[in-house]
This record gives sequence, structure tokens and C-alpha cells, in this order.
Amino acid sequence: MSKLDTGAPSQKVIESLYKFTDDFSDPAKFEQWKPKIKAYQEALDKNALAEYRVPESEVPKTLDSAPFNTLAYLSKTKHLSPEEHTITNLTATELASAIASKKYTSVEVLKAFAHRAVIAHQFTNFACDFFINEGITRAQSLDDHLAKTGKTVGPLHGVPISLKEQIGYGGKITHGGWVAYLDNIPKEDGVTISVLRNLGAVFYVRTNEPQTLMHLDSNNNIVGRTRNAHNSLLTSGGSSGGEGASISTKASPLGVGTDIGGSIRAPAAFAGVYGLRPTTRRISTAGGVSSGRGQESCVAVAGPLANSLDDVEFFMKSYINDDQSCHYVG
Repeated sequence: MSKLDTGAPSQKVIESLYKFTDDFSDPAKFEQWKPKIKAYQEALDKNALAEYRVPESEVPKTLDSAPFNTLAYLSKTKHLSPEEHTITNLTATELASAIASKKYTSVEVLKAFAHRAVIAHQFTNFACDFFINEGITRAQSLDDHLAKTGKTVGPLHGVPISLKEQIGYGGKITHGGWVAYLDNIPKEDGVTISVLRNLGAVFYVRTNEPQTLMHLDSNNNIVGRTRNAHNSLLTSGGSSGGEGASISTKASPLGVGTDIGGSIRAPAAFAGVYGLRPTTRRISTAGGVSSGRGQESCVAVAGPLANSLDDVEFFMKSYINDDQSCHYVG
């Protein structure tokens, strides 16, 4: 009787569980991907609109060798107008009310946060993808709807929301930190993006994460490391570290990350903001990329990060109670 017959696995079977048939560290193979990495980085740089940037002379060359507080810089910079400072210091709940009452337009709000986001990115490297002009077009359509009907499209009408990059976005590269996924372009939005869009949200930036999405840091071979906004030498946490930096710098008033064992909670703690890991499958991850396919014992879930506990509640109530679509939770 063989070892397999007795229930004891053979050495060959055991080795097959941990030995790879491919060399994933082959430098020659990585060279083949460098043009795609370069193209991705160039697109990110181009879409971080030049008119929103601060002069490069104001960005220290020592961000990775000496501590720098991006929050202190943003609180004092005159590159943001007084009105932009006011708008970007409002909570998502306050913004939704101000837009609904026509105190601010969706376009005004989106432009203010986009401006702040580009500046924050120059110091923290929190973004993977900017699409600000698309966001402005969406915001204008919401303003037109409100002017025509006198009604908002939903509770999140005009509220800018940042998104962790791994959340599938129709027509945009969705790589999850893997270089090999730079060819992955979903045809449709992931479920959570569809839900938030139905509720009136405006999207304009997607945020960084670690390769494989399984580290308490946010660094990958595509856009590099995201810095902590309090101290550039420290980690922003992970895997939703780009969201932690986005929310803490008020580059967005509300963000969406994902979490299995701390991927929202750790970045929120490191950034000094609120983060919630909802009950598994409460907020859908369907349509995104993940390292957890087939892993059913501890499942990831999407959830909010915000500067206000009221905003966490606002997000959850809106998503769960106000969306009328029927969807797979993932």
C-alpha cells in the first residue's frame, strides 16, 4: 500500500503544494512589463492636472529621508483658495446637504477636492489613477438634474468619493498592485461603484495598495510607496493605505477601501481617521480583483473611511437602505 493509500501524502504531493513551476522573480520577464509600467506612470502624471499642482520647488526632495507633515502644509497653503479650504474641510454629510440646498454646486465641490487631491498626491503618492475631467462632467450632469427637477438623484448627490484601485472600474485598468494585471480592464463597473453611482456619488481618483493586497503597507512595482500624511517617513498602512492618505489629507471627504484582517482599520488608525470593516459581504466586493479567490473562510468586504463618524453612518445607511438595485454582494 502506498503512502497516498494510507492517507499520508507523498513527498512529491507535498512539494507540489509549495513549489512553483515558474520563476516569478525572473528579471528578464519583468523587463517585458516595464514599458507598460512606464505608460501607466505617465498617464497618472498627465492626469494629475498641471493647473492643480503646486510648484515642484515646494515639494521636498527628502520626503523619503526626512519627516514631512503634509497635513500641516495643506492647512496653510495659499495654493488653495479660501473657498476651497472651506469646502474641503466639510464632512460628506455637510457637503450633501450644502449641494442639495444649492449653497454649492457639485462642480464647485468636485473641483475643490480634485485640486486638494493633486496637491496631496505630490507629497504622499496616494493615487493610482486620476480622471478629474470625467468627474467634472459627471458633477455637471448632477447640477443640471438638480436645476431641472429640483431634486437630487440620491443621498450622495454630488459627493466626491475616492476608491481603492482594486475595486473594478469599467473601462479602466484595475490591477490590484500586480504588474501582470496591467492588461486587466473590466468592461463593467464593480457592484459597489454601480451602487454609489446610483446614489449620486462623483468619482475622480483611485488610490494605492500593496502588491497582492495582503500587506499592512501600500507599496507596489507600479506606482511605488504611499507616504503617511503625518510623517512622510512612516507607512500609510495597508492594504487600503491610499485611502487612508486620501481621507487624512481631505483629498476626498469619503473613501471606499476593502478589509479582511485590517486593511481598512490599520490605514484608518495610521491616518487618524475613521474606518469601518462591515460584516463580511455587507458591502460588495464583486467585480474587483483580489488575492482571495477560492478562500472562503475569511472573506474580504468593502467599507468606508471618513473624517467623521457621522459620515461612516451616512455611507452605510445610504448604501444599504437607499439603493434600489438588486446586486450580488461578492
